[in-house]
Amino acid sequence: MKNIIICLLSSLMLAGCVNTHQPVRNGLVHIKFDIDENGQPLNLRVVESYPVGYFDEASINAMAKWKYEPKVVNGAPVKLLNQRVKFEYKITE
Repeated sequence: MKNIIICLLSSLMLAGCVNTHQPVRNGLVHIKFDIDENGQPLNLRVVESYPVGYFDEASINAMAKWKYEPKVVNGAPVKLLNQRVKFEYKITE
């Protein structure tokens, strides 16, 4: 009898674990970062994303390759802090 109950519970658990989710097709990632005197983005950090964590790594990797025109104050480039960028993902067939 004990084996039958365990088998039934196992079957119910497996039936409940079937993945019925559709593939992720849309998302967004908000990144906060600084820009150094050479125009390189630094301190990249995700402050919001949906679905959480799904597009984060791709967004950070892409941004790490970007180069900005440095801000110049009194003839000298300066660091910019707490900049933001938003990535939107819309995947179509």
